[in-house]
Amino acid sequence: MDSAKSLKIKGFAFMFLSSSLMGGIGAFARYINTSGDVISFARNFSGLICMFFILLAMRRFGAVRETRFSWGVLLSGVFLGLLSMLYVMSTQMTTLSNAAFLIYTGPVYSTILATFFLKEPFTKATAASLAAVFFGCLMIVGIINYSSGNGLTIGLDLDPKYTAGNLVALLSGVAYGLFLFFSRYRTDVPSDVRSFYNFVFASLTIGLFLMYWTPDLSRMDGFSWFMLITAALITGFGAFFFLTVASKWLLAG
Repeated sequence: MDSAKSLKIKGFAFMFLSSSLMGGIGAFARYINTSGDVISFARNFSGLICMFFILLAMRRFGAVRETRFSWGVLLSGVFLGLLSMLYVMSTQMTTLSNAAFLIYTGPVYSTILATFFLKEPFTKATAASLAAVFFGCLMIVGIINYSSGNGLTIGLDLDPKYTAGNLVALLSGVAYGLFLFFSRYRTDVPSDVRSFYNFVFASLTIGLFLMYWTPDLSRMDGFSWFMLITAALITGFGAFFFLTVASKWLLAG
């Protein structure tokens, strides 16, 4: 197997791990008694702390200093922060199935952008893969169901009370697509260095919002703090590190 195919397989494996871990935040968020922006900040800040100690232990800060900084590195971190914040907010404002479906529209946007601006090939295989993933997401989150009694049913909840949450979830999908797109710039940056920068700028982005939206921690009990720390490590550091590695090896689509 040549190196390109090997990296592609590894990229798919890391993307699968990332999606699996990232998808769990909706379940965690239901047991954390604070706002989505606080949860998202914890997810990214935990990643920053973990990457700091990993780079320190492996003596990799020399690679950080040697890396040429660019707008692509900055924007991938900014959109990582936005996608994580908007998605967690949406899980608290709409149904989990709506939030999960709408964020995973992200690869559609990144594919379109990469086709026009990065000249990445849009082949029949790419189109078929996107369609399969899109339909698979519909099935997984329960928007499309099939039963012998009712046949094929569509369950996207368009109740007016979920309008704001659905819009936030859609914006999280746009941010996800832009993160994938900008991650394709500067693929020369090592994954650990890119992850460190992503966590830095994601934390700063969410931190700016927290400066204006004073977080309410008054309802946080011991169980909420336990769930927040667990979610931060699993769906924050773990999920976003794997996502950064995968986006280095895979095309934006």
